[in-house]
Amino acid sequence: MRNILIVLMLSLSLLSCQGKVKKNNIAELSDIVNVSLLKKQYELQKDKSFSDEDEGVYNLTQLDLDLISDLMLYEYRKNGYIQPSESEFLSRLKEVFPIDCNCLSYGKINDRYIVYHGELMDRKKSTLEGLGMYVSPAISKNLFFDLKNRIVLPSLPLDSFIIIHEDDSYSFNMNKDYVQFRKRCYHKNNYLVNANKASLRWSMEYDEFFMRDLVKVVGYEKDQELLEWVIEESSLYSEFGGMDADRYLKLFYSFTCDEKDIQFHFEVMKMMTSSNQEHHYDNLKLLLQLLDGPNDNRGRGTSFEEKAKVTAFILEIVRRLGEGDDAVLVAGDFYETSLLKEQYDEEFKQHNYYGFKELENFWEEAKETGNGIQHVED
Repeated sequence: MRNILIVLMLSLSLLSCQGKVKKNNIAELSDIVNVSLLKKQYELQKDKSFSDEDEGVYNLTQLDLDLISDLMLYEYRKNGYIQPSESEFLSRLKEVFPIDCNCLSYGKINDRYIVYHGELMDRKKSTLEGLGMYVSPAISKNLFFDLKNRIVLPSLPLDSFIIIHEDDSYSFNMNKDYVQFRKRCYHKNNYLVNANKASLRWSMEYDEFFMRDLVKVVGYEKDQELLEWVIEESSLYSEFGGMDADRYLKLFYSFTCDEKDIQFHFEVMKMMTSSNQEHHYDNLKLLLQLLDGPNDNRGRGTSFEEKAKVTAFILEIVRRLGEGDDAVLVAGDFYETSLLKEQYDEEFKQHNYYGFKELENFWEEAKETGNGIQHVED
């Protein structure tokens, strides 16, 4: 009995220790941030909503972003983050993001931040640069490239990072969701800025949606390990059931930063065709059967001209992946069943088959095969 009591007392002691939150004197942050300003903004945000649908809403501002950025940099450095020079920071970001502040996808806040608009909402610059700039990353997916601190961050309320107590102490917010979110932010920086491969692999495991979007939405194709993973992770079949052609299509193209044209993902084509794996070919055959539905990218409906360009790219991959007559038969079936076959034909010719030299003969053979299929059915 005595032994049982000792074990229980030790267990309670351990639980008590685990439940304690380490408090620090807030004065320790004086070298990092303006402490009085931090406390003021914390009080302004306290118990407020960050949704426009609720009363007592608090709209985050650049001042809040500045404070979060300083706190993040402080924590990152403690965890081994290597802060680059401003030129190194910009150079690395431009490898990943097609940064051009004259484009709708990007903006600037004074001389400190470049903003990448992850969701373009109503596609109006006035909305992007208004109160919507700092809304929750879950809604906007905005990323802020801080040229002063040389880190990438979302806009967050202060209590997602620290808790300021009444006795003028502070502690890091140890809510498991916030802890995990901060880990994702750290590894995002360590990969995007420092090209750290360990952080790449961590992010592929725990921040998979963002890592897929780097290829599918941003159009980043220079990291072969990331690219191979995104290709293998992509499927026509939705985890929610059924097929999601729109999402799968994003693997093959993205919009230019001015949103006026689309750009092919040539490295995706190269990797797919060199791997010669049958499931890629099967997916593309099925995709061609679904292409006459509305194809959207980030909420933006594609025009027929854009759709025809993407279709030509898919047909070119089918030509390279398929084996002669079978590939022609697949393309012929697409031609026969399409309600827009004449428009595709005209668009392909007008744009000289988008520079794919062998696509013209392949398409002509497909048309003959498609007409043959139609005659047999008639």
